[in-house]
Amino acid sequence: MIDSSSEITLRKYATAVGLFGLLLIASTWKLWIPYSTFPAIPLFRWGCDVPQWVDGFLLAGISISLSAVVMTGLFNRWKTINYYSWLFFVLLITGAMVLNQHRIQTWAFQFWVIGILYLLMSSRQRLFWLRWFVVSLYAYSAISKLDVSFTKETGGWLLEGLTSSIGQITGLTTKYWSPSKIQTIAFMLPLSELAVAISLCIKRLGWWRIFPAIAMHLLLLLTFSPWGHLQNNGVLLWNCFFIAQVIILFGRNQPSILKQNQQGDNSLRSRVGIVFILLLMTLPLLERTGWYDTWTSWAVYAGHPEQIIIELDSVALQKLPDEIQQQTQKNLNWTEDYSRLRIDRWALQSAGAPIYPESRFRVGVALFLAERYHLNNGIRVRFRSTANRLTGKRSEQIYNGITEIKTFANQFTLNSKPRG
Repeated sequence: MIDSSSEITLRKYATAVGLFGLLLIASTWKLWIPYSTFPAIPLFRWGCDVPQWVDGFLLAGISISLSAVVMTGLFNRWKTINYYSWLFFVLLITGAMVLNQHRIQTWAFQFWVIGILYLLMSSRQRLFWLRWFVVSLYAYSAISKLDVSFTKETGGWLLEGLTSSIGQITGLTTKYWSPSKIQTIAFMLPLSELAVAISLCIKRLGWWRIFPAIAMHLLLLLTFSPWGHLQNNGVLLWNCFFIAQVIILFGRNQPSILKQNQQGDNSLRSRVGIVFILLLMTLPLLERTGWYDTWTSWAVYAGHPEQIIIELDSVALQKLPDEIQQQTQKNLNWTEDYSRLRIDRWALQSAGAPIYPESRFRVGVALFLAERYHLNNGIRVRFRSTANRLTGKRSEQIYNGITEIKTFANQFTLNSKPRG
C-alpha cells in the first residue's frame, strides 16, 4: 500500500495540473474556440470534414473535467469521479488536438501524458514515472539545443530578451557584445538546462536540487516578460507550472529518483502504462530524422528544426484582409517584389498561442491562404531543411504558386490540408 506522503504529493500535483490547465486554456482561449480566424489544420485528413461546433463541445468538456480534477484533488474525495475526470480530459483533449495540430502546444501535450499516467498506473508507479518524465523533458530540451544553429540564432535571441529585461534595472545589454561572446554564453544555456536535469536526480543535494530549475524558470519569466521578448500569457504560465512542479515532485522528503521503489502493481493496465511512458521517453530521439515532432520531443526554442517561409507578391498581398497584411514585412532583396508573411506573429495575434513548428502545419497555412483568397501564383513557400548540427547549414527549395504548394503538401505522411 502506498504511503500517505506519496498520496499527498500526487494529489497536490493533480491539483496543480488541473489548475494550470484551466489557466492555460483561458489564456489561449482563441485557439480552442470554433471559427478562429487562424486556419485549423487537422492531424488526419478526415478531420477536415468535422463540423466546427464540435470544438465548442470539446472546450466545454475539457474545462469541466479539469475543474473536477482540481476539486477531487483539493478535497481528497470522490475517487471514482477523479478517475473519470482524467479519462474525459484525455479523450476530449485528444479530440481537440486531432482536429487542429496547433493545439498540440507543449503544455497541452505534457498534460495529456500526465493524464494517461494517472489513468493507467498505480500510485507508486505513477509518482516514479512522473518524476522520470520531468527529468527526461529537461534533458531532451537541453540536448536539442546543443548545436551551432542554437548558438548562432535562437540562443542569442534568448540572451537579448533576458539582458533587455535585467537591463531595465542594471543597464545590462548585449548591444556591444561580440558575436563570439554571445555564442559562447548561448552555448552555456543548454548545458545549464542539462545540469538542471542531473541535479533533480541527486537526493543528496536535498532542497538544493530544485533551486537550479526554479532559477532557470525565473530567468525565463524575465526573458519573456514585457521588458524582454513579450510573449503570450501561456508561455509565462507554463514556466510558473514548472516551478510548482519541481517543488511538488522533487521537494522536501521526496525520495531519490534513482532509488525509489516503483513496484506494487503488475496488472495489464500498469504494464501498458509503463510501455507508454517508455515509448514517450524514447521517441524524441527521432526528432532530427523528421519522424517525430519538434514540440513533442521537447525541442522548445531549438534552432535546428525545418523552416517554412511564406512570401507574397504585391498583387497577392492586396487580396488579404488588413489583419493579415499587418503581419508582413518587405524582403531585404529589393530586386524581388515579395513580402514575407510572419505567420508566427499572426498566430500569436489571432490564435493567442505560438504557432506549431512542423512544416506540414505551416504549409497547410500557406494552402489555406492560397485557396481562400485565390492567390494563384502570387504566393510561394521557401522550405529550409533541418540545420546541420555542426555547421548550421540548410538546404533550400522554393515552391511557387498553389499547384506546387499542393504537391508539396501531399508529400507529408500526416495531414496538411486546412479544415473547413
